[in-house]
Amino acid sequence: MSDSSEHSESSEHSDSSARRGTTQNCNIYMKRILLSLFAAFALVATLSAQTLSQRAAGEYIGILYVQIGSPLTEESEAIFEVDEDNNTITDEQGNPVLSKFTVKIEAQSDNTVKFGLYNFGFLGLNLGDIVLNDVPVEANGDKVVFGKNDPVDFNFLDGMILATAKINETGSYIDGTDANIDVDVMWTNSEPEAVPIYVRFIGKKDASVEPKNSYDLNGDGTVNVGDVTTLVNMILGKAPMAEGADLNGDGSVNVGDVTTLVNHILGK
Repeated sequence: MSDSSEHSESSEHSDSSARRGTTQNCNIYMKRILLSLFAAFALVATLSAQTLSQRAAGEYIGILYVQIGSPLTEESEAIFEVDEDNNTITDEQGNPVLSKFTVKIEAQSDNTVKFGLYNFGFLGLNLGDIVLNDVPVEANGDKVVFGKNDPVDFNFLDGMILATAKINETGSYIDGTDANIDVDVMWTNSEPEAVPIYVRFIGKKDASVEPKNSYDLNGDGTVNVGDVTTLVNMILGKAPMAEGADLNGDGSVNVGDVTTLVNHILGK
């Protein structure tokens, strides 16, 4: 009886020790997850500031509105395609074909971008490119907006037209993959006085130029804090697990992938 009792007590002691060991390991693992998640969220403010220009960067394809002398209104029409005789080109249904324009935005620093409106023109004229460097960008909710920038001198048609251009910071913004940008152009050598030319670009980021990034887990076209939040929610079971969430390729989706994503955003 004593041998059986001792064996039973020893077995219970072993089981208890094993359970304690398992519990301790789980607690250690959970602490590591919580600490890493806390560190990731602590980076939110820093990441938001560091990736503003990256969020705006891309190549956008869209339409252009141009109006000389008076501001654009809801009745303003976008620029149409024209033939060599300056006649409007129409589609098979007889609708005017809208001209497509390209805007490229490149990150120059954490909070400044290079803006380029290429092949700018109207009334059948291709005037040239409008390129603005070191344009400030700021956060406004989920949007990236443009800060105060000074007019830059340009000349078009081999100097026949002198002008200045700047981004109008009042209504211009990038919202995910959408761009709505007003450019204030001033025709400075017009007689008898300078004439304002109001330009508005409305377009979308060209996915063919910038293929989907494997780190873009929420599919908004950019890699930023939003993707960290999405990944954390996946790990916690608050969001469905996305294909490709195993960013470090270790066969599981866990805090290691959060670290990989944060390092990617920070450029490490």
